[in-house]
Order: sequence, then C-alpha cells, then structure tokens
Amino acid sequence: MAGFRHFLVYSLKVQSRPLFTVYVLPSFLHFAPVLKSLQHKMEGTSNECRQEELKLKLRMMREIAAEKRAQRQKAARERERLRRKQRELERKRAAELGESLTPNSKAKKRKSPSPKINKPLKMFGGRRKTERESWIERENNRAIKKVLIADERQTRAEQRHLRKEQLNSSASI
Repeated sequence: MAGFRHFLVYSLKVQSRPLFTVYVLPSFLHFAPVLKSLQHKMEGTSNECRQEELKLKLRMMREIAAEKRAQRQKAARERERLRRKQRELERKRAAELGESLTPNSKAKKRKSPSPKINKPLKMFGGRRKTERESWIERENNRAIKKVLIADERQTRAEQRHLRKEQLNSSASI
C-alpha cells in the first residue's frame, strides 16, 4: 500500500465484513459524505448496495474525466499561446531584416493537379463516374457474371445428360 500513501482510504463494510475499499485523492474529499452515507445504505439488499457502488464509481470517473479534460484544454491553450508568441517573434525578426512575412507565408504550396489517367466513359455523358456509379457498375458486372456462370453450368449439365442418354441408347441397341 506504499503507493497509496497520498490517498484517503475508506473501507465500506456490510455486517462488519469489508465489502470494498475506496482510495480517494485529497482533491476528491467532497466524496467523503457520500461514502459515509453509502456505509449506512450498505445494510440494505446486495442489489441496492451494488447500485450505490456503481453510482459512486461512475460519479468519481466523471469527476476524474472532467479533471483530465480541463488539463488537456489548459495544455492546448498554453501550446497555442506559445505558437502565437513564436509567430510574433518571427514577424518582428522578418521586419528587422526588411522581409515581408505574411501570416499565410507558412501555408502549404498547392500541388499542380496531376493529369487524369482514367478517361471518362461515354456511358456517363463524357464525365468521370461518381463512387456510386462505379459501385452500381461493379454490382451489375457481378450479377451478369453470376448469370453467365449459371447458364454455362446449365448447358454443361444438359450436354452431360444428352451424352448419358446417347450412351444408354447405343448400349441398348
């Protein structure tokens, strides 16, 4: 328990048997009355006590999440402040050197558009297909292939049947 020396320990008991132990940070001291009232409620049914325990844990988790969120927001504000300060210093330095440093000078340069490799199909009025149109076309091709394969199987089966009949008729003669 050496790692928990900066925690306050509340051990909740039911019928003088420890049910669970809660380790509370000093910043969460406002939970102390809740924990004490929970101790009194623990004498009820086990289902009720489980619900109370879950409510408490949920509340503590929300508090911790809110604290973490606040820390992240504070860190983000600090980073943004430092970034602004850095930009301002760069502008001053550029002004001293006589260069013009506009706020957008750091913006990425646009790449020249690459030539279109896929030529538009006449089927779609001489324009590029949308994602939906290409999907529909793929589905149609898939359906056509299925029909062709089924038809091919059917013709093979019919040919097999005819061959068997011919063999049977030639054997009977």
